[in-house]
Amino acid sequence: MTVKTKNIHEGHRQRLRKRFAENGLNGFHPHEILELILFYSIPRANTNETAHNLINRFGSVCNVFKASPEELSSVNGIGSKSAELIKLFGDVCFYYLENENTGEKPSDIKEYVNNYFAESDCGMFLTVFMGADMTVKSNYTFTPEAFRCHEKIISSLAVTAIRNNATNIIIARNCGKNKIPVPQNQDYFAVRLIAESLKSLGIHTADYIISNGSEAFSMFEEGVFGF
Repeated sequence: MTVKTKNIHEGHRQRLRKRFAENGLNGFHPHEILELILFYSIPRANTNETAHNLINRFGSVCNVFKASPEELSSVNGIGSKSAELIKLFGDVCFYYLENENTGEKPSDIKEYVNNYFAESDCGMFLTVFMGADMTVKSNYTFTPEAFRCHEKIISSLAVTAIRNNATNIIIARNCGKNKIPVPQNQDYFAVRLIAESLKSLGIHTADYIISNGSEAFSMFEEGVFGF
């Protein structure tokens, strides 16, 4: 008589969807978030291993969302349809983050930045584009790798500022949770270069902030840069 071996993944999709329906993403591991997404592009196969492969390759959900379709497709288990779906999720998330607070006039810019980075630990940069009255026009996020390409990032910031009719910008760096938010030498170099380059276009760099999601260091408040 043949003994049927129980599949440990049996009912896994239903359990994961039930958890999400009842509690949202609270308590979800990073790979489980990716599993939920992959359910819609991989209807039958086990997505657990594929989700782990993505985290192992890119390090975090945030970095998975920032990866190109070509990079995603290089991961075992990810086809063109899954790569397209993940890219869509990532772009929608970043679009939401860039536009959710449009029209707001923050009373405390450090608190604004901390709230933005509160759920993120992927070392991203944030630029807040503001009008003359310091009302938020748009937010723009970019990676540490992009920040190191000074000419390209200055060009991107200038184009975005002009497109949004912004005359002030605030740049913030997420130093990561549980790390002390203090400026490093590259912060001073980069903000001076960016500020001087944008000044000729009538765009004022109002502050440079380092945040860990709960605490923040403001160069403007500390008087460490001539804003």
